[in-house]
Amino acid sequence: MSRTVRERLQDARAFADAGETHALGLDRAVFADVVEVKQAVYFCLIGLSEALKFVPTAVLDAEPTIPWPSIIGMRNRLVHTYWRIDDDIVYDVVTLELSPLSKALGRLLAAHSGP
Repeated sequence: MSRTVRERLQDARAFADAGETHALGLDRAVFADVVEVKQAVYFCLIGLSEALKFVPTAVLDAEPTIPWPSIIGMRNRLVHTYWRIDDDIVYDVVTLELSPLSKALGRLLAAHSGP
């Protein structure tokens, strides 16, 4: 059975929160050196992107400041060009972008009472 839009938004928010938690308190150098943390964060970003891929654009458009296509596209870069992952970019996404994204997803969840 496929997941509802609401469930996908919940999944995306959970992945965003988990990704942020994995890197919490780590500086850029430590993040780059700890393979297990990076892999956990990559998984969270892949799951986040995959969940959002199935949320209708009309729902996401309620938060126009969030770069939805870039977030969704990140999965393809992590999965299909894994050898070119730039840990500095991933670190910036995790430490600077996931918290505002989680808040935006919370607002979408509050506004979206449907399936």
